[in-house]
Amino acid sequence: MASLGAQMHREAPGYAWLPYDREKVIAQGCRWIESRSHLVLGAFEDGEPVGMLVAAIQRFYFCDLAFASDLVLYVRQDRRGGSTAHRLVARFRDWARECGAVQINIGESAGIDPKGVGRWLQRMGFDSEAVIYKERINVW
Repeated sequence: MASLGAQMHREAPGYAWLPYDREKVIAQGCRWIESRSHLVLGAFEDGEPVGMLVAAIQRFYFCDLAFASDLVLYVRQDRRGGSTAHRLVARFRDWARECGAVQINIGESAGIDPKGVGRWLQRMGFDSEAVIYKERINVW
């Protein structure tokens, strides 16, 4: 999975300017796998990783209801357009329901294909309700 993380990092305009620490990615992945509040999924073809999704369940700050958010959703460029992302998101939805979430948040912050991902998410039944703005500060 760390290899997919490296591919996503290189491809993502929103993150490629930052350093990539493979050891940190592996350690964080292990913590997520062991956590009951996180979902870690991998998609494989012929034993090779082609996609991944990481999500978290948490409570709204203003009430006791839960929501689920994706942290990472990535499908290798040569596998896009197939069913990989759809299957990952379908399992994410199931997990969110099993956890009692009342809402699922999913977005595109990496900058790989925001418009295309937005259209795909709308076809999957998600509504666009927010926008993310970023500002780079303290850049070395």
